[in-house]
Amino acid sequence: MIGADGKGEERLTKSPHADYNGPASPDGSALLAIRVEGEEGPQQLLLQPLDGSPPKPLGPLAGRVRFPTFSPDGRFVVYESNGGKVDPAHFSDLYRVNSDGSSFRRITKNDEGNFEPAFSPKGDAIVFISSRDRVAELYRIRPDGSDPVRLTNTPRDEWGARYSPDGKVLVFVSDREGADRIWLMPSSGGEARRLTQMRPAPRIVEEKPSWSPTGKRIAYALSVPEEPSRVGIVAMEDGKETFVRAPGGTGHVNEPAWSPDGQYLAVTVTRGSEQQIWIVRADGSGMTRLTSSPGGNWNPIWIPPRKGKGGK
Repeated sequence: MIGADGKGEERLTKSPHADYNGPASPDGSALLAIRVEGEEGPQQLLLQPLDGSPPKPLGPLAGRVRFPTFSPDGRFVVYESNGGKVDPAHFSDLYRVNSDGSSFRRITKNDEGNFEPAFSPKGDAIVFISSRDRVAELYRIRPDGSDPVRLTNTPRDEWGARYSPDGKVLVFVSDREGADRIWLMPSSGGEARRLTQMRPAPRIVEEKPSWSPTGKRIAYALSVPEEPSRVGIVAMEDGKETFVRAPGGTGHVNEPAWSPDGQYLAVTVTRGSEQQIWIVRADGSGMTRLTSSPGGNWNPIWIPPRKGKGGK
């Protein structure tokens, strides 16, 4: 963790294995982490308290743990896994477990796989990706796994879906036009439209869309051949787009993450083998470096402020 002012950097996990940070709990007291033993060893979902106390395992050891996400009230977690030995999936399904580690169970069951769960703001629905129809399409279920509804129906793939803060719109990535582009559609289903007007060249990639907390902007990562990657910020009101490039014009900018108050983005800047975390204002100005340790620093995730404390 590091403060938004670049101070107070501290190490949270101390295991001999690789630990990857997931989202913070809604109350800012803990975060989800995925522990991977060895190169391809078993994986464990953990609840890591931010006060430095030992992590708590959530669910069983498994060969695959991906995309953990808290319910909006923080009472339980849904994630993608193969279930381990407790309730094994054929490939990958969605599992649910209470934040205290109890009541682990599977909420989808399809041999072709279910992936990338994301909660609606009210917590009454989960959007996810399913390959049950041989292509990756968007589906919606209730948090208990009931009432599955197919939301998209194209001959190509869709993925990376996220609800808008008011729950009315989904943003997602699709290659339905032959290139990876960001799309918007009503969360109830219906006609989709492109977020940007970027030309449909297959080698131009839009990915990792992220809503601002107010829903007035979407940030995303843009890769263009023979150019440094950058982050785009699109104003939903008029479609105006601002780009965040690496300082000095050298390096790649990726992994945009909004601060809880929507005033800043954290991004990863890559130069050669070194990756550092920077923050930038929502209008694309005032880029400031946070981390400085050599090697890789990546996957920035903001922690909501607890009572009387600032965010990190």
